[in-house]
Amino acid sequence: MTLWIVSGCYFVWLDLGYIRGDHYQQPTTYITVNEQHVSFAELASRYPDAQKLDLTMIAQQPYYRVYLKKGTVLVDANTGAETQTITQQQATDIATSVMPNDMPFTVKKLLDNAPSELSARHLPVWQVSFNDRVNTSIYVSASSGDIVARRHDFWRTFDIFWRIHIMDYDDGANVGNWLLFVATILALVAVISGILWQSKWWRRGRL
Repeated sequence: MTLWIVSGCYFVWLDLGYIRGDHYQQPTTYITVNEQHVSFAELASRYPDAQKLDLTMIAQQPYYRVYLKKGTVLVDANTGAETQTITQQQATDIATSVMPNDMPFTVKKLLDNAPSELSARHLPVWQVSFNDRVNTSIYVSASSGDIVARRHDFWRTFDIFWRIHIMDYDDGANVGNWLLFVATILALVAVISGILWQSKWWRRGRL
């Protein structure tokens, strides 16, 4: 019960936007489609099976993202060159763009094994870990260049408390697990029993 109270207080006291890493946002960049050498029409013709096309900036360079059934393809909007993956330098540029300048960091590519703080569905990713006060890690998708996760020590503490709070000690995703259900029923029974006992004691006191 004490852990429930402590974890609940932690959720209330800390700003959820900060926990999610909303302060690590990529700066807004406005792209003019007409300035690109490769048009949407050319891409639609080159990739007739594309499910979606969009234009984005990756490390200050314009790229088209072509969403196919087999995955995402990046196309340089200036040259038309296709690439299947984000390079280490591009991932570094993307991650450092949302962090203070001159912050020390390390870079590692994760292909198969995701850390507990990252869903495996995001693999493969580049993990850019910064040596700041809260040990921030920025995860950049190796296929699309998107920042898929932002993690820091306050988030990691939140994750531990969340698993305790919902009593899911695996991945913290199952809020309908049997352990939580049983604990809820027992707590409800205890509350009802306490009310009945108090009511019975109160009636006896009046006699």
